[in-house]
Amino acid sequence: MGLAMKPRVAPLLLLAATWGMCTGAVGACNLFRPATPEGGGAGVFVRTNYTDPDSLLATMALGLDAKAQGNGPDAYTGALGTADNGGAFSATFDPAVIINVGLTVAPPWGLDEERRFFGGFVGLRSTAYDMQWSPNPDPNLHDVIEDRHVILYRKYQVYALPTEGDAERIAIGLADLEMVSNGTRWFLVKWTDHVDPSIGVTPPAQEDKSFSARRIDYR
Repeated sequence: MGLAMKPRVAPLLLLAATWGMCTGAVGACNLFRPATPEGGGAGVFVRTNYTDPDSLLATMALGLDAKAQGNGPDAYTGALGTADNGGAFSATFDPAVIINVGLTVAPPWGLDEERRFFGGFVGLRSTAYDMQWSPNPDPNLHDVIEDRHVILYRKYQVYALPTEGDAERIAIGLADLEMVSNGTRWFLVKWTDHVDPSIGVTPPAQEDKSFSARRIDYR
């Protein structure tokens, strides 16, 4: 008599365990966060997606979270427009911040300046970052949605995540984000920055700066 075939249980258990982690039934699994290999950051890979405005913002956040590792910088700046793809990226500053730091004229801000800001800002803390987008809480603001042009009104927050203790917020503000599409993907062409009125121009916690102030720090 031949040997009876044993049921293939192990692969099914492995599949069930993987499903459980990714759906929240067991532990936690985030398929969209960049992974840091044990050997260092060179192998970090951010899955870029600029096919719609929300995916573009998510990719920017993941790029900032990856910091200087892997394709993090390229994932962040890859969201920004150039003269060849519908409009060169530019950012404007909250006028109150310009006055507060003692400048008389806001510095021009394009793709090169944003790359420089990214490099400086991700080095502000040595720990991991977490960038979060949410709707602007002002009920009078409504997103402008057109076929190949949108303006999104968003609140952003960036946290430094220590290995122990509470997360430290290192940036907070509001942004009017203008984007255009070339029919295949979207580009961020203008970031109009505002101080969060609940925080103010001179926040009690000195690290609660807007991107207006942070960009000036690394201009």
